[in-house]
Amino acid sequence: MSISPKPLPEPLPEALTDKPDARAPTYRWLTVSLMLTCLLAVAGMLGQVYGGAEIIPLLDTPLRIIFVILTILLVLNTIRFIPRANTPAYRRLPLVLLLAVPWLVALAGGPLGFVEVSHVEMSRDPLLQQRVLHLQYGAFIASALLPFVLLIFMRGARRFTLSLAALNLLVCFFIVAVGSILAQPGA
Repeated sequence: MSISPKPLPEPLPEALTDKPDARAPTYRWLTVSLMLTCLLAVAGMLGQVYGGAEIIPLLDTPLRIIFVILTILLVLNTIRFIPRANTPAYRRLPLVLLLAVPWLVALAGGPLGFVEVSHVEMSRDPLLQQRVLHLQYGAFIASALLPFVLLIFMRGARRFTLSLAALNLLVCFFIVAVGSILAQPGA
């Protein structure tokens, strides 16, 4: 009883093989979702910082649905750009974990984390609210700028980095928006 190797499959016709000059398909609707989500997050944060508009209570049902749809499209976009295994880009993926640092800092350093913002704490330290708000807004700015720094090192996975950065910006937007609302007494 001998074990013989399986016969090799027939080679594919030339018409079905990948050609080096063939372009990968583009999905414009995924790219548009990426840009719209980033635009909505940045516009919402600017409205909260400069306009005094607390954006989270103002999100009515249609805008919430749009955010959910855009987030689903961003997840699809991110999955599409995951680098293949055993490539140099795949080995650089641990650098993408740096994208979580700004919103983790905003979460831990704000009212949702270790800082208690109350009238008692405000009477002891009158600048507590300002420090918390500066930390929250600084974390959002870092979340917006850090992906561009990572693009230098993420050769081969730049589209994946940008897609993940847009999701990261959305997470940071909601953490910072809620944290800055809670940091203001009477909100």
